[in-house]
Formats: sequence, C-alpha cells, structure tokens
Amino acid sequence: MKKLLKITLFGALILLVGLMLKGPTQDRTSDAYFSWKSQHEHELAINRLHQEAILNPNFHFDHLELVEVAPGKRYFSLWGHMMLRFAGSGGADPDQDLVLSFLADFNDFPVDDWKASTGGYVVMPKIGTVAQYKTEYIQGEGRTIFFHPIHATKEKEQLLLTTLRNWIKDPTLPGGYSFFYNNCVSLMTKLLVEAKLLPRMGLYGYWPKYVPRQYAQEGLIDYE
Repeated sequence: MKKLLKITLFGALILLVGLMLKGPTQDRTSDAYFSWKSQHEHELAINRLHQEAILNPNFHFDHLELVEVAPGKRYFSLWGHMMLRFAGSGGADPDQDLVLSFLADFNDFPVDDWKASTGGYVVMPKIGTVAQYKTEYIQGEGRTIFFHPIHATKEKEQLLLTTLRNWIKDPTLPGGYSFFYNNCVSLMTKLLVEAKLLPRMGLYGYWPKYVPRQYAQEGLIDYE
C-alpha cells in the first residue's frame, strides 16, 4: 500500500512539473486572442521602424542618459524600470528622442510565466520615444521618470551603439529574457559592460530601483 502511495505521489509530481514546463494552454481562436495578435503585430511594426533608425549609419545623438522609471502599483512594476535615452536623436524636439527598453517578445497568448522566468522568450530591444514613455508611465500609470546623463567618451558611446545594433540584428546574443536574471537591469548592465562603461558583470542588483545608486558609485552617473 505504501509503495502504491509513493508511486501515485511521484506520478502526480511528474505530471505537475510537466504542466509547468508546458505552460498555459495557448489561445488561438478567441476574439481576445485576435485582438491581442493585431496589437502585438502593430507594436512590432512600430518597433521595427524605430530599430531601423538606430541601424541607420547616419543615426546621430548628442549623449546618453540612463532613464529611471519609479515603481508602479501593479505587481510587475513594483521594482521600477530602467531604460536608455539617446539624447539629441529627436532633433529640435527632445520628446522625440529615441529610448531603448529591454523587454521580451511575449509572443504567446496568454504569456507563459514559466518561459518568462527561465529565459524562454527572446529579448526584444524595444525602441520608443520620450513622448511615448511619458504617455505610458506618467499619464497612464502615475509614475515618475528621471533622466541621468551618462559620463562616457564618444568612443564608448559608439561601442555601445555598435553592440546594440548587433543585438537588434541577432536578438539571441544577449541570451533569453528572464524576469529574474536577464531582465531590463541585467541586460542594461550587460550592454554597458560591453561598451566598457562599467567594469564587469556581477556587481549590481537585478531590481531597477536599487541599481542607479550602484552605477553612480562606479562614476557612470551622478545620483543624489
């Protein structure tokens, strides 16, 4: 009897792990799915246009700024968000400056939390404008945005741009996206390390609201 119970419990455990690995059942027929699919494809198209601007050999910016988004009220925004601004890329209108945000290409409906936690989604270097993010974060979510100029030579700025262009061309280069270990902060840190603006990986946290102060200790930005 005990042996049967052990076999049953072991079988239930295997089934549970299998379900976790499989993730939620993907919806491909509902109205909600087709609405999501349309919006997802629209957002990808806009992102590709902005990425093309970054890839353009004539792309110009004056300097880099670390963008710190304060924590929000929703569970996935409790630790804040971190982005990178190409200041001056918008020409005479600062609100049209391009801003880099590292997200995942969540191409499942619904999102598979297991994949999102274990690097199962491809990293998406999302490029938007300052105006777009002000609408999303300040007006839409009531969050504050801070801009911190980055201390960098032109040579290192160009090295960062080259690295980013390579990641856009091949999104597998920075590794799979994970909420916990390859998120907006660790990917930003990886980019800054590749550009030799930070000494090495492993020195910084994973949560955006703690990292700017650590970056300041490395002399990357001024932070009070």
